[in-house]
Amino acid sequence: MKVFIGGSIKINSLDEMVEEKLESYIENGDTILIGDAGGADSAVQKYLFEKGYRNVVVYSSDLSVRSNIGNWNVNKITGLTGGKHGRNLHAVKDIALAFDCDLGFMIWNGQSKGTMNNITNLIDKNKDVIIFLNNERKFISQNEIKSAKQLSFF
Repeated sequence: MKVFIGGSIKINSLDEMVEEKLESYIENGDTILIGDAGGADSAVQKYLFEKGYRNVVVYSSDLSVRSNIGNWNVNKITGLTGGKHGRNLHAVKDIALAFDCDLGFMIWNGQSKGTMNNITNLIDKNKDVIIFLNNERKFISQNEIKSAKQLSFF
Protein backbone atom coordinates (compact mmCIF):
# COMPACT_ATOMS: atom_id res chain seq x y z
CA MET A 1 0.00 0.00 0.00
CA LYS A 2 1.16 3.56 -0.73
CA VAL A 3 0.54 5.95 2.17
CA PHE A 4 0.74 9.72 1.73
CA ILE A 5 1.85 11.20 5.04
CA GLY A 6 1.71 14.93 5.53
CA GLY A 7 0.95 17.58 8.04
CA SER A 8 1.18 21.08 9.34
CA ILE A 9 4.45 22.94 8.94
CA LYS A 10 4.11 24.20 12.53
CA ILE A 11 4.26 20.65 13.96
CA ASN A 12 7.91 19.86 14.66
CA SER A 13 7.67 16.74 16.83
CA LEU A 14 5.58 13.59 16.66
CA ASP A 15 3.08 12.49 19.26
CA GLU A 16 3.41 8.90 20.52
CA MET A 17 0.08 8.07 18.86
CA VAL A 18 1.47 9.20 15.49
CA GLU A 19 4.63 7.14 16.03
CA GLU A 20 2.48 4.06 16.72
CA LYS A 21 0.63 4.61 13.43
CA LEU A 22 3.93 5.01 11.59
CA GLU A 23 5.13 1.75 13.16
CA SER A 24 2.13 -0.06 11.67
CA TYR A 25 3.08 1.20 8.19
CA ILE A 26 6.68 0.10 8.72
CA GLU A 27 5.58 -3.36 9.92
CA ASN A 28 3.34 -3.72 6.84
CA GLY A 29 6.17 -2.69 4.51
CA ASP A 30 4.00 0.08 3.08
CA THR A 31 5.50 2.63 0.71
CA ILE A 32 5.58 6.02 2.40
CA LEU A 33 5.01 9.01 0.11
CA ILE A 34 6.00 12.28 1.78
CA GLY A 35 6.68 15.89 0.91
CA ASP A 36 9.89 17.78 1.47
CA ALA A 37 8.61 20.58 3.73
CA GLY A 38 9.70 21.41 7.23
CA GLY A 39 7.43 20.72 10.17
CA ALA A 40 5.51 17.44 10.11
CA ASP A 41 7.14 16.26 6.86
CA SER A 42 10.63 16.64 8.33
CA ALA A 43 9.59 15.14 11.67
CA VAL A 44 8.19 12.04 9.92
CA GLN A 45 11.28 11.81 7.70
CA LYS A 46 13.50 11.94 10.79
CA TYR A 47 11.48 9.18 12.47
CA LEU A 48 11.63 6.93 9.40
CA PHE A 49 15.36 7.57 9.03
CA GLU A 50 16.02 6.71 12.68
CA LYS A 51 14.09 3.46 12.17
CA GLY A 52 16.21 2.66 9.10
CA TYR A 53 13.12 2.48 6.91
CA ARG A 54 13.95 2.60 3.21
CA ASN A 55 10.57 2.23 1.47
CA VAL A 56 10.07 5.99 1.20
CA VAL A 57 9.61 8.37 -1.74
CA VAL A 58 10.05 12.11 -1.21
CA TYR A 59 7.99 14.42 -3.42
CA SER A 60 9.48 17.78 -4.31
CA SER A 61 8.29 20.74 -6.34
CA ASP A 62 11.36 22.95 -6.09
CA LEU A 63 14.42 22.97 -8.26
CA SER A 64 16.20 21.48 -5.25
CA VAL A 65 14.76 19.17 -2.63
CA ARG A 66 14.24 21.03 0.66
CA SER A 67 14.37 17.98 2.92
CA ASN A 68 15.38 14.39 2.23
CA ILE A 69 16.85 13.20 5.52
CA GLY A 70 17.17 9.55 4.46
CA ASN A 71 18.49 10.19 0.95
CA TRP A 72 15.46 8.33 -0.40
CA ASN A 73 14.22 8.29 -3.97
CA VAL A 74 12.75 11.62 -5.08
CA ASN A 75 9.76 12.28 -7.32
CA LYS A 76 10.18 15.83 -8.64
CA ILE A 77 6.91 17.23 -9.91
CA THR A 78 7.60 19.40 -12.94
CA GLY A 79 5.58 21.90 -14.93
CA LEU A 80 4.64 23.88 -11.87
CA THR A 81 3.37 27.44 -11.84
CA GLY A 82 3.33 30.07 -9.15
CA GLY A 83 7.00 31.03 -8.97
CA LYS A 84 9.78 29.52 -6.92
CA HIS A 85 7.94 29.68 -3.60
CA GLY A 86 4.46 29.78 -2.19
CA ARG A 87 1.35 27.74 -1.63
CA ASN A 88 0.42 27.41 -5.33
CA LEU A 89 3.78 25.86 -6.16
CA HIS A 90 3.44 23.18 -3.49
CA ALA A 91 -0.28 22.58 -4.09
CA VAL A 92 0.51 20.87 -7.41
CA LYS A 93 2.95 18.53 -5.64
CA ASP A 94 0.32 17.80 -2.98
CA ILE A 95 -2.24 16.90 -5.67
CA ALA A 96 0.26 14.44 -7.14
CA LEU A 97 0.77 12.89 -3.70
CA ALA A 98 -3.00 12.50 -3.25
CA PHE A 99 -3.32 10.98 -6.72
CA ASP A 100 -0.46 8.50 -6.26
CA CYS A 101 -1.41 7.15 -2.83
CA ASP A 102 -3.88 4.51 -1.68
CA LEU A 103 -4.36 6.11 1.75
CA GLY A 104 -3.62 9.44 3.40
CA PHE A 105 -2.43 10.08 6.95
CA MET A 106 -2.52 13.76 7.91
CA ILE A 107 -1.07 15.23 11.11
CA TRP A 108 -3.05 18.43 11.48
CA ASN A 109 -2.96 21.34 13.91
CA GLY A 110 -6.56 22.27 13.08
CA GLN A 111 -5.47 25.48 11.35
CA SER A 112 -3.08 24.71 8.50
CA LYS A 113 -4.72 25.45 5.15
CA GLY A 114 -2.18 23.29 3.34
CA THR A 115 -3.01 20.22 5.42
CA MET A 116 -6.74 20.95 5.04
CA ASN A 117 -6.23 21.11 1.27
CA ASN A 118 -4.50 17.73 1.41
CA ILE A 119 -7.42 16.26 3.36
CA THR A 120 -9.85 17.73 0.82
CA ASN A 121 -7.81 16.44 -2.14
CA LEU A 122 -7.78 12.94 -0.67
CA ILE A 123 -11.53 12.96 0.01
CA ASP A 124 -12.24 14.37 -3.48
CA LYS A 125 -10.21 11.51 -4.98
CA ASN A 126 -12.21 8.98 -2.92
CA LYS A 127 -9.15 8.04 -0.88
CA ASP A 128 -9.43 7.13 2.76
CA VAL A 129 -7.69 9.57 5.05
CA ILE A 130 -6.67 9.18 8.66
CA ILE A 131 -6.45 12.50 10.48
CA PHE A 132 -4.59 13.08 13.72
CA LEU A 133 -5.63 16.35 15.38
CA ASN A 134 -2.31 17.15 17.01
CA ASN A 135 -3.42 19.87 19.44
CA GLU A 136 -6.11 17.62 20.92
CA ARG A 137 -4.07 14.42 20.68
CA LYS A 138 -6.82 12.45 18.98
CA PHE A 139 -7.76 10.87 15.70
CA ILE A 140 -10.78 12.29 13.90
CA SER A 141 -12.66 10.76 10.99
CA GLN A 142 -12.87 12.12 7.50
CA ASN A 143 -16.64 12.16 8.00
CA GLU A 144 -16.15 14.74 10.76
CA ILE A 145 -14.20 16.86 8.28
CA LYS A 146 -16.87 16.43 5.59
CA SER A 147 -19.56 17.53 8.05
CA ALA A 148 -17.51 20.54 9.16
CA LYS A 149 -16.93 21.58 5.53
CA GLN A 150 -20.66 21.38 4.82
CA LEU A 151 -21.25 23.69 7.77
CA SER A 152 -18.58 26.07 6.39
CA PHE A 153 -16.25 25.72 9.37
CA PHE A 154 -13.30 25.55 6.96
